[in-house]
Amino acid sequence: MDNTDLERLSANQDWFEKFYGDLEYLFQKMAKALSAEFPLPKKGFYYPKFKHRPSMPPYYVLGLGGGDFSVQVYAVLNSALFEDQDGFDKKVSFIVVKHSRGDQYLFLDDYGLQIIRSRQKDQKKVGDIIAGEISGGAGKGTKFRAFQAPLDPFVGASNVNQAIQTHIVDKLRSLPGW
Repeated sequence: MDNTDLERLSANQDWFEKFYGDLEYLFQKMAKALSAEFPLPKKGFYYPKFKHRPSMPPYYVLGLGGGDFSVQVYAVLNSALFEDQDGFDKKVSFIVVKHSRGDQYLFLDDYGLQIIRSRQKDQKKVGDIIAGEISGGAGKGTKFRAFQAPLDPFVGASNVNQAIQTHIVDKLRSLPGW
């Protein structure tokens, strides 16, 4: 590897570390704002780690739970994750899922990923909200609401807290009950 390749590799590594640092910062701010607004005392973060080769994870999740519901905020980094989903734009974005199982805030495969991948038969879209009931897996019978938030308002925002309030918290607050 020559010096040019090493410099390029180093620059790419710096970019990825900054990107994930910024994403973690946003999730910490979101967790604080959501916990202040809703009774969600439990918190966790997750992203898939691949053992067979180094790669960028397709999503990164903030999960909050407690009481009557959970909120999962997915940073979808690979638009292929949407598969056959007609309800969301197929682009890198945040997908916010509120579901009726407060104790299942980091159970991703049976809840939020089911919705993002459009594995639900009876989901309905009203405006920009997707709603329904999870039809399979351990989440079967769980009611949900989900919406998409673009990354643009958060990138270079002069007031990140206001962007979180407007695009995540206020929207969650406006969701109808089950």
